[in-house]
Amino acid sequence: MISTAKLSQQKDRLYIELLTNKLNLDSKLRQSDLPKVNGMKLVAEEYREFISSFGGWMAYMRKFMNFAVFKKGIKLPFASEELKTFLQFQKGSVAVFYQLQDGSA
Repeated sequence: MISTAKLSQQKDRLYIELLTNKLNLDSKLRQSDLPKVNGMKLVAEEYREFISSFGGWMAYMRKFMNFAVFKKGIKLPFASEELKTFLQFQKGSVAVFYQLQDGSA
């Protein structure tokens, strides 16, 4: 999954606007015919329908996160007992990694 976002900070609040939220279907990872592991025994048409539906769900989640979660901003400093958050910076981008802690699920 690849997401892009616009971030801004005002005092002790971080404001996030997800711009894109989509599947990573570049030429190296593309699985256009069937999944690599096909435990559900999908045929090609079912798999394409699933990918299409999942893409729609990801677009819905982008809108939901922008409206319901990020609209009021996130109070800083951000801390969570269940999630460990890591940031990795590269030129022009930042990657956010989440690690679920033991006993939180």
